[in-house]
Amino acid sequence: MRIPLVLLSALLLAACGESAPTPSGPPPLQPQVPADATSLAALSSLSGLSPLSAEQLPTTVQGFALYESSGHIKGQVRGVIRNESGKVITDGELRFEATIGFDDGCPRTIHGSKGLRSIKVSESKPWRPGEEREFSIASDEHLAGITGEFPAATVRWRVEAFVEDPICWRARGDVADLSGTWAAATVGAEATGAATANDKVSLSSAFDGGERVETVEEGTGVTVVAVRGRKLRVKAPSGVEGWGSADSFDLADATALWP
Repeated sequence: MRIPLVLLSALLLAACGESAPTPSGPPPLQPQVPADATSLAALSSLSGLSPLSAEQLPTTVQGFALYESSGHIKGQVRGVIRNESGKVITDGELRFEATIGFDDGCPRTIHGSKGLRSIKVSESKPWRPGEEREFSIASDEHLAGITGEFPAATVRWRVEAFVEDPICWRARGDVADLSGTWAAATVGAEATGAATANDKVSLSSAFDGGERVETVEEGTGVTVVAVRGRKLRVKAPSGVEGWGSADSFDLADATALWP
């Protein structure tokens, strides 16, 4: 029987009271896990991400809504975001999360995301410090339409940004956090109130678009019959109902719609 050379060498060394030599070279790398791995700052440091604050990317949310479409409850948020990070941003993503707190204490959450290319940010169109970008994000997922039959006590909207420059800077963090009790954000919320058009307003047949059903002239009084985020369903003097932006109307009592 032939004994392999490596095994024979090991046996000879053992007989002489010597140990087998260890392989040369650097020791294997061990992952450096922070003691508090649940800490966002620790995780960001571990992944090479810098923390990002709302001061670096000031964000104004101009519209938010939960609405029913094709038998599902969906969400949408839009606004303006400005680059005050001191960095030239060329890639990344914006995400939103809407957490709906129902009266029974069981929250449900929907999410949406959109790459920065959707707001014209790329290596050929860099987002420089001081520049603003408009954004609109629709939910990637939805809730069952029957959810609208249950009263929602609270809704929290959170907008997160992940951005990077063309070299090596990468950062992530919340840039907007809107919390509170809003009848306006409750799915299926009806409303009553008076409003006056502050401009010429085209009313649409559906919350998320549709055909034009009526035009309301500036100074015309209307009746608010429903609200979804920053969209109002109003009844014109002609009796026709349609959806329009809340920014296009002066409300007699805005706190009745947005406590």
